[in-house]
Amino acid sequence: TDWVAAGAFEAPKSKRLQSRYKALPKFCRVTGSIAPTADSDIRFELWLPEPEKWNGKFMQTGNGGAAGSIDYNSMVDPLLRGYAVTNTDTGHVGGGGDFSWAAGQPEKWVDYQYRAVHELTRVGKALTSANFGKEPHKSYWLGCSTGGRQGLKEAQLYPDDYDAIIAGAPASNWVPLMTKSVLIQNSLGENGLGLDKLAPLKEASLAACDSKDGVTDRVISDPGNCSFDPETLACVGDEDADCLTPTEVEAAQRIYAGVVNAE
Repeated sequence: TDWVAAGAFEAPKSKRLQSRYKALPKFCRVTGSIAPTADSDIRFELWLPEPEKWNGKFMQTGNGGAAGSIDYNSMVDPLLRGYAVTNTDTGHVGGGGDFSWAAGQPEKWVDYQYRAVHELTRVGKALTSANFGKEPHKSYWLGCSTGGRQGLKEAQLYPDDYDAIIAGAPASNWVPLMTKSVLIQNSLGENGLGLDKLAPLKEASLAACDSKDGVTDRVISDPGNCSFDPETLACVGDEDADCLTPTEVEAAQRIYAGVVNAE
């Protein structure tokens, strides 16, 4: 536990966002590790504002991809708003796209799936209460992508952990999610949908479906009510930059159709 002077925080191994950290006020930086099993090493940080600046609330922020590190960037805005804010590497060290650590490590896999977040919720609240002499009167989860999935798992398994959960773009239901990712990659490129055709395809889908939710804002908020067919962009005559060849139409249709269970 150390007090960090205003503007003095430097994220380990990262200088890319240092300008953001210069805006941080003085805060108490708590680091630690939680070990619910013999194979667990759930590293975390808890940032606590000065007592007079605490808003009385606790927040945990989520991770991206495979996690594997503390997401310092996600902790900046909550601290600036007076939250006691915490984040975890979910129990392993590695890059955001590297899942090799999970091989032969069932306990670390469980930590990543849901246990690390719940354990840090428990420990983070306790440390916050001990520091300020009273419990937070509200607790919130904030995460996107993997952080969104973490938020959904919290709601599913531990509904009493948080008063509100913001689960943005949740990377949930992994089998179809990952299968769809493979389908998209295999449908792009020279023998599929050219990358230069993504822009006209996007504009055509927006034109067809943007207003379905009653608001024209370049966001398709009601995809279930969207019946856009990429074939409407099929070339008539010579190919140009704004139309799709037969091969590209088929590739785009595969992407829009998604994945289905063969059974």
